[in-house]
Amino acid sequence: KSVVLDWERNLSFFQVGLTMILMSLATYAHGFFIAATPFAVHGMIYHYFTQITHVNEASHELVQGQEWAMHHLRCASGDFGRRSRFWQFATMGLNMQGPHHIFPSLHWFHYMAVYRILQEVLSEKLPKTLADQSFAQACKNWAMFLEKLNATEEPPNAKTD
Repeated sequence: KSVVLDWERNLSFFQVGLTMILMSLATYAHGFFIAATPFAVHGMIYHYFTQITHVNEASHELVQGQEWAMHHLRCASGDFGRRSRFWQFATMGLNMQGPHHIFPSLHWFHYMAVYRILQEVLSEKLPKTLADQSFAQACKNWAMFLEKLNATEEPPNAKTD
């Protein structure tokens, strides 16, 4: 028996089929560049939302002797909008990468429920900020970490005699 539910399989087939039909119609009617625009937009969405969730100071803290699951949750410390269906659908689940790291085959629709379970099971070990931050806070943490990474030290004063 398959682990994938019937409605999930049907939804996936519908999404793929609809994408193929729309791409074919758009290519035929408007040309390749117009048809490729949705893929470019999706690529940018994917890039920025994965950067926000993975590239931040909390995600890069090394904790010696940490369990595998906790390490993977910490790697996605930029998760945001855990209680927001809007962010879940707008980002296609990219706002909650912690459950994805632990359960990679789980459909993103289930991430909100999985976060509740993870918080119950790992409440004392889970990072306090995990997914309880807003999109603005996650963006701010991302930008501050990038600024810190790009900060250059002044070169030593060269003496010329």
